[in-house]
Amino acid sequence: MNIPQALGYTRIAGTPVVTGLYTLLLPLVAFATLGSSRYLVVAADSATAAILAGGLSHLAPVASDRYVKDSRSASVRFFLHTIDKTLCNASADHKSGPTIHHRYRGGGNGASPVASD
Repeated sequence: MNIPQALGYTRIAGTPVVTGLYTLLLPLVAFATLGSSRYLVVAADSATAAILAGGLSHLAPVASDRYVKDSRSASVRFFLHTIDKTLCNASADHKSGPTIHHRYRGGGNGASPVASD
């Protein structure tokens, strides 16, 4: 089911069809290795394909060599930015110390927040 869908999304994005196979294989392997949720869906998305095509179509003709090169560059920059932000947030969370979690307790007038560690 995912293969025809991913191949169709590459057509929307204006990239070679083989790119759809990479969007299936590489994210699944990365998520299987690094992911933490059994219920998260990792796959290509039609909205992402349309946004990519809309953003790059004014830079180069769709499906040209420059267009494909620009789409690769945008994808790599997005990936590196995501990794950078993930690592920065992880180090910031580690350095910030304990956080306050809010729990709600039921009672007379309704729920009221209670701060606890």
